[in-house]
Amino acid sequence: MPSYAIKKIGLFSVFKFGLVYGIIVGIITAALTALFISFTPIPPTARPFIRNLPFSTAYGIIGSLIMGVIYGIVSAIGLVIAAAIYNLIAALTKGIEIELE
Repeated sequence: MPSYAIKKIGLFSVFKFGLVYGIIVGIITAALTALFISFTPIPPTARPFIRNLPFSTAYGIIGSLIMGVIYGIVSAIGLVIAAAIYNLIAALTKGIEIELE
């Protein structure tokens, strides 16, 4: 079986993957969170304070989407840092050896 070593990881490709993956996971998580929060009953004492419920719902949806994108950006940056650290260590240790069939 041929043996190969992963000696370097492309940082830009890791960033692109992390950004897309992070945005997808962030938006799914935000949508599920919004779904669960929407089923939370509003106590009677809080009802007088909720006058503009449609606007607050819209702000919640927009905020969830924005947080999903922020999650994607932060996860992409974290993956780039991890890949850069891997590249530094791989330069010293000749990478990770894998066998392919």
